[in-house]
Amino acid sequence: MKKFLLVVGYLVLTLLAAAGGVWLARVPLAVKVCGAVKRNVSPDECIKSVAVFLSQPALCDKITGRDFKYENPPKAQCISDIAKATNDIALCAKLEGGGLISATETTCLAWVAREHGNAAACAQMTGSESRMGSVMDKSACFAMIGKSEADVASAPPKKGPTPILLGMGAGTFDLIAYGLLGLWGLCTVLGIAKTAKRKKEPAAPADQAAK
Repeated sequence: MKKFLLVVGYLVLTLLAAAGGVWLARVPLAVKVCGAVKRNVSPDECIKSVAVFLSQPALCDKITGRDFKYENPPKAQCISDIAKATNDIALCAKLEGGGLISATETTCLAWVAREHGNAAACAQMTGSESRMGSVMDKSACFAMIGKSEADVASAPPKKGPTPILLGMGAGTFDLIAYGLLGLWGLCTVLGIAKTAKRKKEPAAPADQAAK
């Protein structure tokens, strides 16, 4: 019975370790899976959804904008959505170029400011932008959130990656995955060593075995 439980436990650990390995390889896997999408879903939209879900700005750089000629709206929106979710105004600076329909640095900062009441996002604005008859600049941003330059010092800090499950973010899952892989490796090595040791032990004499 004990041996059976050990085998079952090892199999469960192997499955969990395999899942951990897949999780750690999530970025290249996501790119490959989304690149294989052919029907109903755009590969760029697929990558954008994964990037925002995992709070991975680096994944946004994998978005090609193949469905657009002069701009790359999915990539710009990807960066803006992560900046908004994590209150990271530094990400907005990656949107330097303007666009007719793409998110820009100004719109990104405005979204962060509105979402988190972040006066520092408003203070970061250096220009003015007009869309749909509405002008957004530093003054308009402060008015929108009801704050001023005096509130910049007390602006909320950048948040970590968006929680994925049970309040845990991607970093926590990384640690769990590494732990599972390490534990599986240790159990595998110990199992191999134990088997090798048994093979080296001399066989019991026939008369002792009969007793």
